[in-house]
Formats: sequence, structure tokens, C-alpha cells
Amino acid sequence: MIGILLALGASLFWGVGDYIGGLQARKLPVLTIVLISQSAGLIVAGLLVVIRSNPPPGLEASVAAISAGLIGALALAAFFRSLALGKISIVAPIVATSAAIPVIAGIIQGEKPGGLGLIGIASAIIGVVLVSRERDHSTNRSASPRLAIFLALATALLFGLVLVGLDRGAEDDAYWSVLIFRIGTTLSIALAFALLQRRLTISKNDFRLVVLIGLLDATATLMFAIAASTGLLSIIGVLSSLFPVVTIALARIHLREKLSQGQLTGAVLAIGGVALMAVG
Repeated sequence: MIGILLALGASLFWGVGDYIGGLQARKLPVLTIVLISQSAGLIVAGLLVVIRSNPPPGLEASVAAISAGLIGALALAAFFRSLALGKISIVAPIVATSAAIPVIAGIIQGEKPGGLGLIGIASAIIGVVLVSRERDHSTNRSASPRLAIFLALATALLFGLVLVGLDRGAEDDAYWSVLIFRIGTTLSIALAFALLQRRLTISKNDFRLVVLIGLLDATATLMFAIAASTGLLSIIGVLSSLFPVVTIALARIHLREKLSQGQLTGAVLAIGGVALMAVG
């Protein structure tokens, strides 16, 4: 039960962070957002590891975590770019289909969720797919909705691989896994920033918001890593991928983005899937 609550908490924090990130991506360079947010997350992860004073994990777990970090850097860049190009309420649920990757990995590893758990997984996946099927009727042609969808799909695949890597690293130590993951993402983004952008220009207010994104993301990642080390990856991965429900709700309240009937149906299926997995 603790794993389920942590996974749901990760979805909440990721959902809020992604919404703020979507707004910031429309006015700041993607590399600026990722570099600052990941640096903030790295500091938090480092402090937690120092406080706990546990020895570092083994080589296999470290390689899994650093690999997840390298993949995560690409995923974050693609994700924020897709948020800048498309509607938040469409991009976020597409990215949530990353849940399919840990589900497949968990089943391959021999995990066997109960009957209700399997139904819940199917319901949640169908839900996020339906949420992503809204047509964009906007008359604004300056954006690139097709590219946004393509980048969102690429992000889903990459994030799914990140979840699997973090789960393997968390088997030794969840806190160390998150720190190593952050080192991988931050160094990768810093190198890309130095080669492609070089100048860091940002207002104080935007800086605070981007740091907040990093703190929310770091907390959510840690929650996921701990949850994955205590529960079934196939279930934890899906629960942690329900953040679009939060993101879409915020977009509806703040940006007045409308929810189609399909999105409403998808949200209900996703939430129902959470309930089934919690009891299954």
C-alpha cells in the first residue's frame, strides 16, 4: 500500500511540475529550463544521499541509473519542446503511455499482478490513450501540432525506459539511484547547453519557477524509485504515469482548455484503473 501511495504522489508532483514546465517552455529556451531544473533536483538528491550516509550501489545498479539519466536528458528535452509546440492537455496524456514500457518489462521479468490489478492496468492505459485523442481545433498555425505529437510519442518511449532503469537502480538504493540518475541528466544537458546555447538569460521570477519544477520533479522521481523498490513494477509504473489527470485539470482551470467527451471518458477510466489496482 505504501508503494501505491508513493506512486500516486509521484503522479501528483509530476503533474504539477509538468504544467508549470509547459507554461515556461512557451517563453524560455528548452535547454535553459532543463539545465536549471535538473541542477536543482541534483542538489536535493545529493543532500539526501549525504544525510543518509549509505554506501554507493553496485556496478550494475549504477550503470542502470546513469543510463536512465542519459536517456532522461533526451526525454526531458523532447518533452518540454512538445509542450512548447502543442496543447498541454494533449501532450501530457500521450507521454503517459510510457506506462506500457514498465508493464511489458515487469511481465517479462515474471511479475504477475492479480486479476483486478490487470484490469486496472488495462483501464488506466486505455484511459490515457483516450485522453490523448482530442482534436486540436485551434486556428493558430504558428505551432506544429504534428511535431508536438511526434515528440510526445518519442518522450513516452524514452520515459518508459527511464522508469525501467530507475527501478533496477532502486533495487540497491533508491536514493543513490536518483542521485546517479540526476548526475547523468544534468551533465548531459550541461554539455548540450555549452555547445548549443552558451548564454543563460532568465528573470528572477522565471528562475524561481524553473527551480520549483526541478524540486517537484526530484521529489516525484524519488517517490517513484522508492515505490518501485517495494511493489510490482507493472503496477507502480502505471500509477506513476497518471500525472496527465493533474496536468489536464490545471490546464482546464488556469488556461480554460476544454475537455472533450473522449478526454472525460479517459480520465474516468484512468481514475477507475487506479482504484482497481489499489485493491487488486
